[in-house]
Amino acid sequence: MTFDGAPWLGATDTSWSFIDNSGGNDLSGTFSWTLDDGLKASYDITGGSGLFAGATGAGSSVISITRWYSGLPEFLEVGTMHVRTPPTTRVPEPSLTGLVAAGLMMVGFGAYRRRRADATRG
Repeated sequence: MTFDGAPWLGATDTSWSFIDNSGGNDLSGTFSWTLDDGLKASYDITGGSGLFAGATGAGSSVISITRWYSGLPEFLEVGTMHVRTPPTTRVPEPSLTGLVAAGLMMVGFGAYRRRRADATRG
């Protein structure tokens, strides 16, 4: 996950992205945090690509800073994120009943043509 901006250096609103380098299934959105009884983060999902095309959703988490290295934090984040994607359009497969009905119609049409041809010969 990549954050645009530096939320730990004082910015409370920024954007984030998750880039799938192998499959093109990227996800992105906005991020904000507050210091209410600990460090709490809120995520809004605003889009994506591949499997996440048109995605929306939200998430929240609690962040615990465990150590600082050269001005950057090491942290543990625990939370949930709910992602909604639009339904995909599916091509309906023919049902067995439809295939049987089509087959019977073809047999009936063939029998009708044969009977009509026999009647004109006689």
